[in-house]
Order: sequence, then structure tokens, then C-alpha cells
Amino acid sequence: MKKKENCLMTDPKSDVKIFFPVDVSTEKEAREILAEVSPYVEVAKVGLEFMYHCDVSKAIALIKEFNLPVMVDSKLIDIGPTVAGGIEGILKHDIDYVNVMAVGGRPMVEQAVERVDNTFRKYGVKRPQIIAVTVLTSLKFEHLVELGIVPDREFLAKFGVYPPLGWKLPEDSGSQQDLINEIVLRWARVSVNAGADIVLSSALELPRLAEEFEDIGLINPGIRPPWSPPDHQGRKLSPYEAVISGAKNLVIGTPIRKPPKGMSREEAVKSIRADIARAENELRMRGGK
Repeated sequence: MKKKENCLMTDPKSDVKIFFPVDVSTEKEAREILAEVSPYVEVAKVGLEFMYHCDVSKAIALIKEFNLPVMVDSKLIDIGPTVAGGIEGILKHDIDYVNVMAVGGRPMVEQAVERVDNTFRKYGVKRPQIIAVTVLTSLKFEHLVELGIVPDREFLAKFGVYPPLGWKLPEDSGSQQDLINEIVLRWARVSVNAGADIVLSSALELPRLAEEFEDIGLINPGIRPPWSPPDHQGRKLSPYEAVISGAKNLVIGTPIRKPPKGMSREEAVKSIRADIARAENELRMRGGK
């Protein structure tokens, strides 16, 4: 099939990219959606639903028909050799981005990076950027406590650690977010030191990450415009809020793919673009940030 032209209709002055998740189960749905929204986004993301229903090679090829860079949202996590083998199988398709889970740890990320560096030339493809996914944006503070990532009093007591009388986990959202920031930052440090090119987190953690990683790319999912109904996202910001916070790479799927009644997909993505432009204009007014 002849490749379709992707004449971006976005503001050429914008520094913000939209990564659009093609989270559908059929090639027909994917092609219909991309025909509507591809002129307004910069990268298309192949998620688990699309790759498992349609075959990853077909999913990638379909996105390339629209002349969009491809991110394979594989979220690889396993022992190092297994992840290394998996990521080699993905990079053969000549993609632009692929991700691994930071919680897999330093050895796993190192082996993934090493395999990419040692094999991409063999297949005659470009080297994909490796994204380390930190704490999923669906997780709230209470979920991290449930998992033991944030230890509560009961957890600590099992190891003979007894906090002072009156000690308790933070209850206000600001203090809870501060704790999440530190978890994300620690996972990011491990991944970056292991060779990851990009860190993915919610936009709420972005300012803290940006302080430390000046030369590392940062991508932010959990972006929801004000008109988007509540959903699975636990840590989220609007496009305007995210850009004001410094975000340059926004993952936005559901609000575009499934807009509210009475709004088309094209209208949804245009509204989001307007929100982004408003934030960028405000930053320019503040001093060209």
C-alpha cells in the first residue's frame, strides 16, 4: 500500500509532541482513527492491545503507512536475557522508540541497552530510543502502600522497625506526591545510569526529574483535558498544566480516541492542541521558557 502523506496541521512553532496510543483491537479501527488524527500528532504508539490482536509487525507497518514515527509500548520486564531477546525482536521492525519497565532493575535495563547497541546495525535499522517506564500513572499513593513500595507501620514492624509514636504516612496530597516523586526519581536514576535514553512518568513528577536530568528525554502520559470524564488515570494533569510544568512529550490517547458525545476525534485533538498552544504562549509571555 502506498504511504499516506502526513502533512502536520499542528502549530509549527510548537515544541510539544503528542504521542498517540493506537489502543484498538483491529487494523480497520486503527486505520480509521489514524486517518482522522495523524495530521495532528507526532508519534503513534503500538500498545499491548493492538500488538496482541493484530500482530506487532502488522501494527507497526500500518502506522508507517501514515508516515509517523513508531513507539512500541512493549513494557518489557523479565530477567535480563529474556528482555534482551525480546527487545532485539522488536527493533528488527525499524522503530523509533521501545520501552522497558524500570522496576525490572539495573541489570535488566543494562542488558536491554547492550543488546540494542550490539544488534541494530545487523538488521540495517536505526537505533531505537529506549524508554524506562517508572511508576504507572494509574497508580495512586494508596496503591503504592498496598504493594509495599511505600512501607506502612505494619510492614515496617514485621522487620523490627518501629516508627516513633504518632508516626503515620502522609495524608495530604502534596506530601504524598513528594514521596512518589522520590520513588520515581530513584527508579529513573537507576535506569539512566543503566543506559536508558528517556524516562517516562506522570507530569506530576516532571519538575523533579527535570531538575536532575537536563540531557535525558522525558515523556508524560496521564494527560487529560478538562472535558475528559474520569477514567483509569490516577496521577494526571491537563495538557495546559503539563506544558506549564515543562512537559514537551505528551501521551494522550483515550480523550482523542473516545471523545465525549457530540465531539469528533478531530475536534478533540484540535482542542488539546489549542490547550497546548495556550500554555506555550503563556510561557513565552513569561520570558521565553
